[in-house]
Amino acid sequence: MTWVLPVILLAASHLAGAMDLGAWRDLSVHVDSVTEPISVNGVPLQVSRATGIDVERLADRLEQKWTRESGRHAVHTEMNGVWTIMSRIHDAGLEVAQWRNAAGEAELLWSHSELSGKRSAPVRESLRLPAGCVSGQAISGNIDGRFYLQRTARCSGSPKATLLAVQRGATRQNYQVQSRDGQVLARNGSTEITVLAMDAADGYPAGVTNLVYLEVHQQGPGR
Repeated sequence: MTWVLPVILLAASHLAGAMDLGAWRDLSVHVDSVTEPISVNGVPLQVSRATGIDVERLADRLEQKWTRESGRHAVHTEMNGVWTIMSRIHDAGLEVAQWRNAAGEAELLWSHSELSGKRSAPVRESLRLPAGCVSGQAISGNIDGRFYLQRTARCSGSPKATLLAVQRGATRQNYQVQSRDGQVLARNGSTEITVLAMDAADGYPAGVTNLVYLEVHQQGPGR
């Protein structure tokens, strides 16, 4: 399952001058870069965000630039919900651009990570996932005194059964729990957790669930 950068994390971030996304300055877009450290599975990540009416034109230019530099077969594109995701491996780095135009709000997120870069220790979620879940990508960062962690997982069982298992586990760990609209909300002191579950995409057998876990601390995780 392809990971998608969490917009809630980026919305809370400090933004500075834009990374070089190519020839975009004649387009009607506003581009900024996230200044706080963000990591994916412990690998540091550079992130920029573009908004404006010419986001899709910017995505087209990025695709042309990447194809010119890396070759057409090195550039991969797929859909994940409302996001179009394009990626390539170039100069020992993984580069990803994801964009959407939902409800008239166009947005593009660009990220780059060095595949040979130094990894930090992996961050574990505070709430244990159900036994039938296999963890995927983890995206984390500290922003304005808050720690953010987003993790994806693939679980055996239906979304309803998966969320029920999450709810029971959170209760056993002394979280205050609410369940509504296909998600579980859990809180314990300064830790707030949101867990969403949905049927896996086509190509997977029935009874497989995609899970998204988002954890926020008022301060760093301290572990």
